[in-house]
Amino acid sequence: MLNISYNGTSTPSTANVKKVIDDLVASGAVDPNRIYAAGFSWGGQYTNSLVNAYPGFFASAAPMSPVSGSPNANANYVHTNLAYWMFINEYNVGVYQTNLANFINANMPKMINARASRFESNEALIWPYNQFDQPNQKPNPNHSPALSDSVAHEVEAAVLYNDITMGTWSIAPTAQSSNLPAWNNDYTDVFDWMFAQTSANNRPVAGYGSPVLGTNDKLWEQAVEFDINNSSAPDQKIGPKATGKAKVFWDEDFLYARVVVTDPNVCVGHTPGTEYMTDSVEFYVGDGRSGSNQWRIGASGIFSGQAAAGRDGSVKRTDTGYIAEVKIPRRTIEFTSNSPITFDVYINNSTGAGNDRYEVVSGLGQPDAGYGSSDSFKNSLLLLGAPR
Repeated sequence: MLNISYNGTSTPSTANVKKVIDDLVASGAVDPNRIYAAGFSWGGQYTNSLVNAYPGFFASAAPMSPVSGSPNANANYVHTNLAYWMFINEYNVGVYQTNLANFINANMPKMINARASRFESNEALIWPYNQFDQPNQKPNPNHSPALSDSVAHEVEAAVLYNDITMGTWSIAPTAQSSNLPAWNNDYTDVFDWMFAQTSANNRPVAGYGSPVLGTNDKLWEQAVEFDINNSSAPDQKIGPKATGKAKVFWDEDFLYARVVVTDPNVCVGHTPGTEYMTDSVEFYVGDGRSGSNQWRIGASGIFSGQAAAGRDGSVKRTDTGYIAEVKIPRRTIEFTSNSPITFDVYINNSTGAGNDRYEVVSGLGQPDAGYGSSDSFKNSLLLLGAPR
């Protein structure tokens, strides 16, 4: 656990905190898929600063009465998967309530694992937050306000110590992402919820947008990335393994994908009719069998597989492999905001000589199964709604 102290005038820079965490990850002491942030008051604001400075880095975040801020999901799709829960006491007024409302109205709709709790009790178990034991500190409906602002603010720190529901105390969600099931006492306490989250379980999503291929479009920086690392031959000894990182966007007519391939032994040649046997990237868009939904671009930049008006692509060699970007027509597939489509991306890995593929690496489904059937990656990619 890394404790960040506020001394009344300053806090460590978010870059310094990130470096400490990175060093812990590099040492093997921390699982990079299980990095969490939480804070109270100014610490809640700092939690939000960390989340926005390094979108996609944290598995979950739980700010309690943050002075300001929330994940900027309305402008950056990378926050989509973040497990996030904000807590505010009903009687903690002013900027705290405004910030909660801004989060619920502007950013929560763009997140798929977000919650917020606006609670009224101060039945806390831990000193010095146990004012409920003092009769003159309990919420009194005959007073206005029923609980003083200072007591309401301080008791929010007890969110980390109490159960989610106990006695007259409840911090169960009062708002949450629309796709989440109704709350049913899913977790005992906040730590129970937090430690259940892992970035490894993030759902692959496609943001709404139309990046320009081959231009290093800044729009790609706002896309959610997922790994391509499921090998059809994990124990092969023929050549180096290939892996990749994929990002996807969509608009009314096209799907756009960017794949950064790591492969130290790239072949840029091709043999007509057997392009799949040489270094290339394949995309399966929509349901299909026998390659009816298969699109391919080689490390050479040459297309194969399906063809349709508007198809486009770009390939750039790098020091560690190559980057492939494609624009794929939707044809008869229905693209609907906040709905899933069937999708996967494969890397065909060959030796430098080419035409001797020895490995297929998939992102979302079973490797080397897509040509025959799309069943293993059915409804695997969620199309997010357009930003406001």
